[in-house]
Amino acid sequence: MTQALHVRINSSFDRSDLEDTLAALDTGESVDPKPSTLSVEDLETFSRIFRPTNLELLEAIADHEPDSIRELARIVGRHPPEVTCDATYRLSLSG
Repeated sequence: MTQALHVRINSSFDRSDLEDTLAALDTGESVDPKPSTLSVEDLETFSRIFRPTNLELLEAIADHEPDSIRELARIVGRHPPEVTCDATYRLSLSG
């Protein structure tokens, strides 16, 4: 199954729609699904998130669901300390 991620590069992010959706969920209302969207401040942040090494980690996580950083490092053929740095710092920028 293919899924799309919409990326918005904009320093100002309107959260009113999100707040309305969360309020509706809190009251038990059903809400229409919305496309997955990643909003980043600028192109520099975008380029950090979407570096080839980060994309490789994301793909390995999605495909293999590793139980540890060591296992993830083995899957991508890198040293665990390098993967730890990418997974805890760089990938946290996306979430």
